[in-house]
Amino acid sequence: MGAVEKAAAREAWRGDSFAGAADYSLDLTQRDRAEILAALAALRAGGRLSPAQALLRPDFPFDALGERLGGARDEVRAGRGFVLLRGLPLDGLVLDDFIAAVWGVGAWFGEEGPGEEPVTPYRIPVFALRGVTLTEQELAAMELFDEVARAPEHRLAFRLERGDMLIVNNYTVMHARTKFVEHAEPQRRRHLVGCGSMRRVSATCRAK
Repeated sequence: MGAVEKAAAREAWRGDSFAGAADYSLDLTQRDRAEILAALAALRAGGRLSPAQALLRPDFPFDALGERLGGARDEVRAGRGFVLLRGLPLDGLVLDDFIAAVWGVGAWFGEEGPGEEPVTPYRIPVFALRGVTLTEQELAAMELFDEVARAPEHRLAFRLERGDMLIVNNYTVMHARTKFVEHAEPQRRRHLVGCGSMRRVSATCRAK
């Protein structure tokens, strides 16, 4: 089996392709978190924590963590198409710190250069906005695609916990969040940080 065939086989996973979360997760170690905190400290000292969108990969010169993220990046771009990072630092960080940390980690998965137009799973409304009319056969093909994609055996569901970061290849994986009921108490409401402007990949991280 050649490289192309192997990559295609990795992309064509099913829900039961994974024995558990460890098969698609990267658990950050204490050393990994220390590298992130060191990068944040340097940016804070230089007054460059905000806006996070102006930060680039060289602003986060990770060492061992960089090697681990490089392997995860290869998996996202040419493997299963996603990775769940767990254990980003939270304690002692204000929101700007955390947003910069998420953006910095995400920068290791995106490409340098201007962003591309984001990919959306809602195809028919986009076509309509652009004045493109689909034929009945094309609409039927879209409906069949959605039916296959929504089949339970073709889906993988998991819960984002505090400090979790999901990175997804928009070209190979369809992704969405299920409905949820927000807590009435402000201190219990969840806070999601996104990095959707990176080329080819998008990331969502739960702060609380």
